[in-house]
Amino acid sequence: MQPSSSASPDTSTSVQGVGAHDPGAAVPATHPKADGRTLALLQALRAFAAIAVVIYHCHSEALNWLYPGQPRPPEVFPWMAGVDVFFVISGFIIVLSSRKLFGAPGGFHLFVMRRLIRVLPLYWAMTSLFLLVVLMAPGVLNSGVPDWRQILASYLFYPWPRADGLTLPVYSLGWTLNYEMMFYTLCAGAVLLPRRLAVTGVALVLGLGVLIGALAGPLPEPFQFWTRPLVLDFIFGLFLGLLYGRGVAISPLLAWPGALIAVALLTMDLPTRPPLSDWPTLGAIAGYGLPATLLVAMAAFGETQKLSVRVVGRVDFLRRPFASVVRVFAELGDASYALYLLHPFIIRAMRQVFVMLGFGTWMTSTLFALAGVIASSIGGWLLYRLVEAPVLRWLRRRARV
Repeated sequence: MQPSSSASPDTSTSVQGVGAHDPGAAVPATHPKADGRTLALLQALRAFAAIAVVIYHCHSEALNWLYPGQPRPPEVFPWMAGVDVFFVISGFIIVLSSRKLFGAPGGFHLFVMRRLIRVLPLYWAMTSLFLLVVLMAPGVLNSGVPDWRQILASYLFYPWPRADGLTLPVYSLGWTLNYEMMFYTLCAGAVLLPRRLAVTGVALVLGLGVLIGALAGPLPEPFQFWTRPLVLDFIFGLFLGLLYGRGVAISPLLAWPGALIAVALLTMDLPTRPPLSDWPTLGAIAGYGLPATLLVAMAAFGETQKLSVRVVGRVDFLRRPFASVVRVFAELGDASYALYLLHPFIIRAMRQVFVMLGFGTWMTSTLFALAGVIASSIGGWLLYRLVEAPVLRWLRRRARV
C-alpha cells in the first residue's frame, strides 16, 4: 500500500512548506502564505490521492468480510493509482523544497536530517504499534509474528522478502516508503551537485535501473524491488519541479481540461487492457504514471495567484465556495502522511465494531468505504495536528534544521 510547499511566483520558487505525504518535504507551516502560487491545488490533490488509497483498502476489507473467498469485482476506478500521484509529487517537491541545498555548503547534512526527521518518527511509531498488536492479538490482523530480520529491515527501509515470498515490510503499506527512502538516498548524494546536474544524475540512475531490470530479467532482491517501473514516477516529478522553478504556468482554461483528461485516462484503467496489459514493464507507467504526471502538472502549473490569495483567506463557503473547498482539502493534504499510515488501523477497528453490532446484514462495500474515508480522514487529521506536527517542530528546533 502506499504514502507541500508554498511557492512564490518568481523563478526561484520559494518553498515555505505546506505539509505533505511527501515525507521529505519541509515541516509544514500552519497554512500556505499568500505570496504567489501556494500549491494549494497540489495539496488538495494529495488529499484525494490519499483518499483513493483508503478507498482501495476499504473495499478490500469489506469484500473479505462480506464476501469471503469470492473473486474481487472490477473497481470503478484504479484507486491504487494514487500511489503514482504521490511519487510524482515527491519528485516535484524534492526539487523545490531543497532548491537552496543543491551544491551549497552543508546542504548534504540539512537534506539528510530534514528527511530523516520527516519520515522516521511517525513510521517507526506506526510500525511499533503494528508489532505490538501482532504480539498481543495476532488474530485481529491475521498476521503471523515476523522474524527479527524482517523487523530490522522494516525499520531500516530495506526491502526484505517475507515468508510468503512478498517483498514487504512488517507494516506492509510501508513498501512505498522503501521506495521513497531509496529515492531520498540518491538525492542526498546528488545534492552535492548543482540542481540541474543533480536532477539529471538521479533521473539517469533511476532510468538505467529500470532498463537493466527489464532487460536482465528477475534480479535478486532488493534490486528487483528498486528497479520496478514505478520509480519512473519520481523522474517525472523531478522534471516537473525544474519546469515550475523556471516559472512555467498554465492558464486555468487549459489546466482544468487537462486535469479532466488525466482523470479520464486513469479511469480507463489502461494497464489492465490490451495492448498495455501485454507490456508488464511499461504498461503501468503509460496507463497510470503519465496520467498522474499530467494531473500533477495541471494542479501545480494551473494555480493562479488570485486563487492562492483566496485560499489563505477566511473560509466562506457561500461567497468563496471553490477556494473554501480547496482549503479544506489542502489542509487534509497536510495530514496525508498521517492519514496514510493510520488508516489501516482505523479500517480494521471499524470492521470489528461493525461485526459486533451486526451491521453485516445490510452493509455494502460502498457504505463501508464511505465510513472508512470519513473515519480515517478525521483520525489522520487529529494525529497530524496533535502529534505529528508538534513532534516535527520540536525535532527541527533540536536539530536546528
